[in-house]
Amino acid sequence: MKRLVVVGMLWSSLAGAQDWAAMTAQNPQPVYPRELSAMGIEGQAKVQFLVWGRDGSVSDVKVLSSDHPLFAQAAEAAIKQWHYKPWKMSQSETYGQELTAPFIFKLDEQQRLRLMYAQAQVLLINCAQFAEEAQAYRQAHVGQPMGLMPTVALSVGMLAKGKAQEHAGAKASFAQALPQIEQTCAEDPQWKYVDAWPGPLRAKALGA
Repeated sequence: MKRLVVVGMLWSSLAGAQDWAAMTAQNPQPVYPRELSAMGIEGQAKVQFLVWGRDGSVSDVKVLSSDHPLFAQAAEAAIKQWHYKPWKMSQSETYGQELTAPFIFKLDEQQRLRLMYAQAQVLLINCAQFAEEAQAYRQAHVGQPMGLMPTVALSVGMLAKGKAQEHAGAKASFAQALPQIEQTCAEDPQWKYVDAWPGPLRAKALGA
């Protein structure tokens, strides 16, 4: 699934500010965290940093705000790779120029529709299909967290309802419930997978 990251730029007074867009055009954008994009989690991160006119280097990168730690990490990692076109400085200009870059992590409309379709499929699979996927995932991804398994990630996303602030709680709740879900599914493979969830989780995911 492709992801969209939107970036804006705010700056203090800066010599050559009219050329700012050209200076930033080749700088890499943050990578949408895989775990969050798979769950449809959207949010923002705002990063402050200094740019030095003498060589265009970036330093003092600081996350001002973020809806999720993974968004903060992605934004900070991208900024640390940025480099700007040096600009002419007077003898008195010895300090970096402070900038703020707000990033928005957001799925576009087509991607959101695909996510909704995938989540709808989660409601249709039975326990046998879930068990088969879980077995294949464990064999192919030894030692990897079950939270990255597609059906589990979609399930957590349904609980979080796309909100970064709800992600940690939804992830923890589902991880705690997963062993019981798998046991219930083993006892009745023809049951609907979502019917094996604890009642409160199922009600939250379905909006009841």
